[in-house]
Formats: sequence, structure tokens, C-alpha cells
Amino acid sequence: VMYGFCSVKDSQAALPKYVLINWVGEDVPDARKCACASHVAKVAEFFQGVDVIVNASSVEDIDAGAIGQRLSNGLARLSSPVLHRLRLREDENAEPVGTTYQKTDAAVEMKRINREQFWEQAKKEEELRKEEERKKALDERLRFEQERMEQERQEQEERERRYREREQQIEEHRRKQQTLEAEEAKRRLK
Repeated sequence: VMYGFCSVKDSQAALPKYVLINWVGEDVPDARKCACASHVAKVAEFFQGVDVIVNASSVEDIDAGAIGQRLSNGLARLSSPVLHRLRLREDENAEPVGTTYQKTDAAVEMKRINREQFWEQAKKEEELRKEEERKKALDERLRFEQERMEQERQEQEERERRYREREQQIEEHRRKQQTLEAEEAKRRLK
């Protein structure tokens, strides 16, 4: 079982005609022929625009002259009951062309626009609030950092002051000690 699809130039028509060939060999079992007979309609649907379906089982059935004869005699639409059934089904399913036009209701449209504007305004306000919070947090961090640096500077100055005082006390103690030792040495010499 094979299918063929070809175009045939018709001398009387400006456009070519399309032919679907349903080839079923002579040695194909009857069970297979019956099973594949239902496939022809689906294959014809796949190849949209089929003008003639030719059922063939020998080379004589697909002779170019025989196919041309079918096309020129005006039997193209009637040559296949399957194709005829398909075209009838297409005609039944044809629906009138619809439209997507909808009347615009001004009140509904204004509500929609106002709602969009409201949410856009709310979004902008939220972004401004977040930006202000970021600035406030940054200012707070900078202030805290400055306070910490000032406190460290004061603590450093206090440490240096105590260190100098301690150095002075040690130096003063050393001088007193030297003075006492000098006086003691003078007393011993006397």
C-alpha cells in the first residue's frame, strides 16, 4: 500500500490540478486492503487541495492519459467518493465569518483607565517610599559611622593624655629619686 501526490497541468485550466494516488498492489491481502481503505480520507485531509483521488492497483490505472481524461471530462469532483464526502463535510462545517468588534462602554473604559492610573500612582509612591527609606538608612549609617569615629578619636586622645601623665609621673619620680640619691651621697661625704 502506497500513496502518491502529484500535480497535473491541465490545458484548459490556468492552475494545475492535484492528484492523490492510492496504490494497493494486487498481492496485498484483503484484510490489509480493508484496514488501509480508511486511511485515504486522512491522507486527503493532510494534502489539502486534492482535486482527484485515483485508486490504482496496476500501472494502467495511473497512466497519464487516463488521469488527464478524468480531469478533462469534468469528473474530477466526482471521481472519488471519499473526496466527495470530504468536500461535503467541509461545506457543512463552514461557519459565517465572525467579528471581534465590541462596543466601547465609556464608563467601563474610564473605570479601567482610572484603575490603571491608581495602581500606577500607588507603584510610584511605593518606589518613592522605598527610595526615602534607603536614603534614611544610608544617612543613619553615615551618622553612626561618624559618631563611632569621633568616639574612637576621643578615646585615643584620652589614652595619649593618660600615657603622657604617666610618663610625667615616672619622670618626676625619677628626678625625685635622683635628687634623694644625690642628697644621700652628699650626706655620706660629709
